[in-house]
Amino acid sequence: MRNYCFAFASVLAACTGDPDAVEVDLAPSLISSLDGSTTVSALVAAGATPLADEAVHLSVTYTDRNGTPHDVPAVDGKTNERGVFELTLTDLRWDGVGTVTVQSANGITGTATFSVLDRTPPVVQILPPTTDLHIGPGLPLEVAVKVTDEIGISQVILDSDGTINNGARDGLAKYNVHSIALSVPIATLQKSGQPVSAAVNILDPNYVIGVWASASRQQVRTFSQATGEGASGSWVQV
Repeated sequence: MRNYCFAFASVLAACTGDPDAVEVDLAPSLISSLDGSTTVSALVAAGATPLADEAVHLSVTYTDRNGTPHDVPAVDGKTNERGVFELTLTDLRWDGVGTVTVQSANGITGTATFSVLDRTPPVVQILPPTTDLHIGPGLPLEVAVKVTDEIGISQVILDSDGTINNGARDGLAKYNVHSIALSVPIATLQKSGQPVSAAVNILDPNYVIGVWASASRQQVRTFSQATGEGASGSWVQV
């Protein structure tokens, strides 16, 4: 009977020391590129018995949505007292998919897949003028916007809240101002009939239009019961 018990104990010890299953879990398996990390938990077991201090090898295959592979270093380690090997993977920031494989020393493997979703917002730049930093009143202003994104840009909307000149100084405040506004196509005024796109810059001499005007009034303002309000005297410029 003693020999039988010893033999049974030896077989049981051999079974518990030989892994036959590796279960891999990822938390999360759907990864945001803003965080770019997931925690790997790999349970190594013999039957229903977790195996502590078991050597494992972890490897990752990771490919972005364009088919480009991204290297993730392999890691060797051992299971803890609960038979679990844990590791946090980082820098998973490319939109794509991957597979985590954990292999025991005797060649038993377990796998789990993950997906990375690109949550990084596009980068928007409003580019300054490249040739001239000035623009004349009433002339069109071209705004160049550069937008970049890892995946691509489908639409760009430029919105103004109507306060582009907010805070500008009003040089005519509290003055009597009389304005006459004319809208005339530049091509009809340019001496060669060229369109505005042909101008070198806003100071192109072929597009400069000079206008002079003045306002005058009589020197004396009069009030009469018979004729009402009037004016007299020499005309002076105001």
